[in-house]
Amino acid sequence: MAQERAKVPVVNIKFERLKRLVSSGVKLNKVLDILPFIGIDIEDVNKDVVRIEYNPNRPDLSSDYGVARALRGLLDIETGLPKFKLAGRSGLAVRIEDAAVRKIRPYLIALVAKNGRLDDEVLRQLIVMQEDLHNGVGRRRRKASIGIHNLDAIQFPVTYKTVSGDYSFTPLGESSEFSIDQILKDLEIGRQYGYILSAFDRYPLIVDSVGTVLSLPPIINGQATKVHERCRNLFVEVTATDQETAEDLLAILATTLYDAGFEIRTVSIVDAGRNKKNETPHMEPKVISADVGYVNSILGLKLDAKQLISCLKKSRLDAKAVNDRKKFSALFRGIE
Repeated sequence: MAQERAKVPVVNIKFERLKRLVSSGVKLNKVLDILPFIGIDIEDVNKDVVRIEYNPNRPDLSSDYGVARALRGLLDIETGLPKFKLAGRSGLAVRIEDAAVRKIRPYLIALVAKNGRLDDEVLRQLIVMQEDLHNGVGRRRRKASIGIHNLDAIQFPVTYKTVSGDYSFTPLGESSEFSIDQILKDLEIGRQYGYILSAFDRYPLIVDSVGTVLSLPPIINGQATKVHERCRNLFVEVTATDQETAEDLLAILATTLYDAGFEIRTVSIVDAGRNKKNETPHMEPKVISADVGYVNSILGLKLDAKQLISCLKKSRLDAKAVNDRKKFSALFRGIE
């Protein structure tokens, strides 16, 4: 199957929402002047909406929450590592009991987001962000894919397993059941992404304890856990062929949902076959170290450690000087 060329990632941002997320006193002209400094191209400005393109290597900018987070730093409103606090464990578990999934899509991690509010615009931002992450970091879903579900429609524990092609459920957006073979053959989404699973004779499936299908990753979610504006609690899962990619995507989603007002709680991932248990998401900051002289040689500047640290904090990183200010360490979360 011929693969489509990935679309340039685009975010439509309503200026009134951006003012609420950044600062009520911020002016549109100021925002338009500073947006290019966070690696964004302004494609169009139409009355109340700014249409921007961002580089796929900045997936944290895949929603207006991420753009606002970056703007607050450059505007000196809020600098350093963005605020984030896990609300603790959810007490909920995902069980991996089928060794066959390890040959197809071996990694699954998840989070719970509780007590939030969705409206048209928040929901739209999440959907666009999800698809941009699929196309970029997820390599058009081959490497990783995301499922966002209505938590209140799920009976835990959830199981990650494989099934044959004649297994049936009602896919998202449909009113009747389809077998997996039919989904891959007859539905547009199946024809578009089915090649990812074409080498296998069984298919990965995420189901709850009463058999409700959450997802056929990386193809489509189930209709039963569809997210809508009345949802206050969400279950988010990421399946992937690479553990680090899965964790990076989940960290971006956790940060975004936290900024949207949700409480983020961990989920236990229990791999029975390997006798392993993992609490996700992992939100501990990562550290990178660099030499002040080396950075200046790359940039063609003559900044001292203090100036470099100030710039890093405006870029929403935390940093400190080490080794007599000849080096510095920067802290970041996920792949921001």
